[in-house]
Amino acid sequence: MWVWSLPLRISPVSTSTRLTVFIPAYNEAGSIAQVLERLVERYGPRDDIEILVVDDGSHDATAEVISRYPRVRLVRHPYNKGYGAAIKTGLRSARGEIMVILDADGQHNPDDVDRLVSQVGTYDLVVGRRGTDSETTAFRGVGIRLMSGVASYLAQSPIPDLTSGFRAFRTRLMRQFIHLLPQGFSVSATSTMCFVVSGYNVRFEPIVVKARQAGTSKIRPFKDGARFVGMLFRLVMLFNPNRFFLPLAGVLFLLGAAWGGYKIAVQHAGLSVLAALLMMSGMFVGLLGTVADQLSQIRRQISAGNLEEDAAQ
Repeated sequence: MWVWSLPLRISPVSTSTRLTVFIPAYNEAGSIAQVLERLVERYGPRDDIEILVVDDGSHDATAEVISRYPRVRLVRHPYNKGYGAAIKTGLRSARGEIMVILDADGQHNPDDVDRLVSQVGTYDLVVGRRGTDSETTAFRGVGIRLMSGVASYLAQSPIPDLTSGFRAFRTRLMRQFIHLLPQGFSVSATSTMCFVVSGYNVRFEPIVVKARQAGTSKIRPFKDGARFVGMLFRLVMLFNPNRFFLPLAGVLFLLGAAWGGYKIAVQHAGLSVLAALLMMSGMFVGLLGTVADQLSQIRRQISAGNLEEDAAQ
């Protein structure tokens, strides 16, 4: 399995803060207070832990609710940019050496934060794996299984929960991939794949996810279903194009060869146009996959060179 990491040149943050507990929020006035109450109660007295919230241009009273907690640092977007954009703002703003992300809707249990964070060190990324006891919709459950199956195939490594947003990691490691992270919900899937295919140690820690405590889900089945299909293709092209192109090329070529052989051997006819077209398509798809893979290798080599330069400085 190849290794790919894209470095981000960024000024080092202060390591006096050990942990950043980060919450991206958009129109979560009805639920975020419950989450913050438990976090402030647990971490508020500690100077080495910060609680950071990025309000992604909410239209409700989310920012006003957050402002009631002096111990919580608030960063606001002037307008809604997307879940991924909020994550990237949090990465740039975080002061902690370690960062943990949890949702503002009350689905994640703040008591699980310590369990995930305690494993950072042995592992570079710890993802909260949603178990069968979790309260998720049928649509989301199908999407989780589909995405995880495709990701496992591409990475050639088991990935039981690709899209869980509840995760802990070393902040500087995630910052390497910030330019690869999309603006929308697929940021969780992309970041997980970045860590796995780059050879980092990744653990999927079992958690139980509750139903949303208030407000409405930002997931829309039809609209986001189309986005999931687009994300599948993006993951293929970004991380391992040959895992898609080469099998497809083989199938097309073999179908053409089989049909052509049948026409010649059984029907005593010449090579059919369809058979020739299928075989040529197979060769073209295989060539396209080779070119895409070469481009990925060039980017990895450039990234590796930049990492060596940063280490030497």
